[in-house]
Amino acid sequence: MVAGVFALGACSSDDDDGSVGAGTTEGGSDATSAPSEGAQGGEFIDGAQLVAVPAHIDPLLTSELDSAQISQSLYDGLTEFESTPDGPVLKPLLAEDWDVNDDATEYVFHIKPDLKFSDGTPVLPSSFKRGWDMAANPELAADYSYLYGPVEGFSEYQDGTADELTGVVADDDAMTLTVTLSRSYADFPSVVSHIVFSPMPEARESLSDQSQWERGIMIGNGPFMQDKPQSDQAITMVPNPEWAGDVYGNTAPKLDKVTFRIFSDVDSMYAAFQAGDTMSSTIPPGRFNEATGEYGNTAVPQLASYHWVFGMRPEDPLGGDEYVKLREAISLALDRESVNDAVYDGSRALPTGITMPGIPGYTKDLCEYCVSNMDKAKELLDEFESDGGTIPTNIKLTFNAGAGHETWRPSSSRTWRSSASRRSRSPATAPRTSRACARAGARACAAPAGSGTTPSMTTGCTTCSTPTR
Repeated sequence: MVAGVFALGACSSDDDDGSVGAGTTEGGSDATSAPSEGAQGGEFIDGAQLVAVPAHIDPLLTSELDSAQISQSLYDGLTEFESTPDGPVLKPLLAEDWDVNDDATEYVFHIKPDLKFSDGTPVLPSSFKRGWDMAANPELAADYSYLYGPVEGFSEYQDGTADELTGVVADDDAMTLTVTLSRSYADFPSVVSHIVFSPMPEARESLSDQSQWERGIMIGNGPFMQDKPQSDQAITMVPNPEWAGDVYGNTAPKLDKVTFRIFSDVDSMYAAFQAGDTMSSTIPPGRFNEATGEYGNTAVPQLASYHWVFGMRPEDPLGGDEYVKLREAISLALDRESVNDAVYDGSRALPTGITMPGIPGYTKDLCEYCVSNMDKAKELLDEFESDGGTIPTNIKLTFNAGAGHETWRPSSSRTWRSSASRRSRSPATAPRTSRACARAGARACAAPAGSGTTPSMTTGCTTCSTPTR
């Protein structure tokens, strides 16, 4: 799991007609890493984010990094992190500030006045109460609803003995949102920066099925708004004239329009970029050297990770203490360097721990099982079976079909079969579309924070792109 990822980008020159420039470095004007500082306007056509129609773009439902690009552009919350040279700093966004009691079990957020949604209706404390009740409602089944776990009344809401989050009280006259927690939680102001804590307009209450909110034009309060419903071809956004600004002092988006093109696979993404139909692209596996050689001035390294997680779902095998040695054996049997060289042209840095360089608290060489050691893997496998362990027959690697993950599967399977010494011991591999598990374009496959699952097998990092607002 590590960094050193690259994305390709191309921007039209300031004096053209606004059409997309060809994805080439010839002439030095059609493919640049970024527009000149202070440049305004134009359309950005993204070709790096979406392989297949996203499962969700509703901020209460999305759980994927790719679709979150859209959700975060459409909605703002109480707090936000400002990136600084010394690290991220939490700042109030729609909250002016907040008060907290001595044991960090009650927070009072003071909401800024005169905030509006994109339809002109006011953003009030009750807008947050509405959105939070919707997100935590068990009927919506939001993946990140567990983030509301510390809020008083969450358990009762989940088991049906309450019809709201009783620990959240909105006072629109005083412009305060009071949140009572069931335990001390000093990091709560940081947690509410997550998009699942977005406010919702009164118009959403008219829906009998809240999951259908994203099927139309969503009303939000972020820097952009939808100009039409999403389709299976693209998702488009235009500036929201009611936007209140961000923690950096920006009060309007720099772009006139953002279009997220939707593709069937990573190769199609890259072909569209080469044809000049998009302005960014994920680099397909095995084409890193080719791409960076041709578009070297627009290949931007980005911090990212690519790892596999055991036990993301209750029905998945290998979870729990009884499978520790088997998990360790599988991790040691994976020859990450060979996969990196064969599939990614050696472009990924290899892991030495659970976190990567660039993450606060990173320490080198913490992971005993992030190396390839076939002899140790076989020893652990023998110990596992001697202790009475049985290898499950339904171990699967779950990933997005068509997103480029298939290329590393054969290399991984070969090393595992070698470790097991016979085919019956090797983990089964089966492509199964699961956007929540593996990200488009070989992005990070991670369990939700706090879920209790632990990344064990790690390879090189992903290729991704993060367009800025």
